[in-house]
Amino acid sequence: MNAEGLYGLFIYTMIPIAFIVVIGAKELGNTSLGLFDPNAIFTSFAGRIFSTGGSTLNWLVTIMLVVALSLSVLNSIMGCARALYQMAIDGQFPRIFTSVNRHGVPGFAMGFNVLFSLALIFTGGAVEIYSLSNVGYTVSFIPVLIGYYLLRKHKADARRPVRLPEPFKYIALGMAAVFFVIWLYGGIVYTSLPNALLDNSDTRIYFFIGWAILLSYVFFYWYRVKVEDPKYAAQGPTDRPEPLATGD
Repeated sequence: MNAEGLYGLFIYTMIPIAFIVVIGAKELGNTSLGLFDPNAIFTSFAGRIFSTGGSTLNWLVTIMLVVALSLSVLNSIMGCARALYQMAIDGQFPRIFTSVNRHGVPGFAMGFNVLFSLALIFTGGAVEIYSLSNVGYTVSFIPVLIGYYLLRKHKADARRPVRLPEPFKYIALGMAAVFFVIWLYGGIVYTSLPNALLDNSDTRIYFFIGWAILLSYVFFYWYRVKVEDPKYAAQGPTDRPEPLATGD
């Protein structure tokens, strides 16, 4: 994991640096050239590297980008499905998300993700999607840091594979406060700014759609705790879903 992290840091640092060195910061910042589109950036970059261009090079770059995007989409669907499956196992999400197919894959959760991913596409372009999806994505950093603080405060002697010095729990709490300001104030302010890619309109409505999606978890949790759990408890002992064995 350390090697993978270092490799990711290297790649995601060198790619933008390579764009700036080859294409130039001035051209990258000029929206009239259309270089805000990833395909345009990579084809322009490849054309200057190989001192050529044309449809063949553009098609090769486009195909590689589509393959990379497909892998990214597949990873997000599988990763989110596993998270929903585990939440259902832990009693935090409706029980139907614990269902798996004969291959041990949480098929219902994956199908759920695919449908909502398709719906997300119809909300607009990249700017709109980022505006609403980052509401839930970035807020996840905050409870993780608060959880670290609470665990170190109330379960300081619990066995851990890695134990940071005691002051780090206060650092984590401070980071959570900073992230909260960035998430709330920054989200409201920056989605209210005119965007050149949206005919100088803002994306505030998408920010609030992201809030609605985030708060929808309350309904799912309420349904599991207040509807499903009492129902199964009244029926007596049931076959509680257990995590899948990984030794086979």
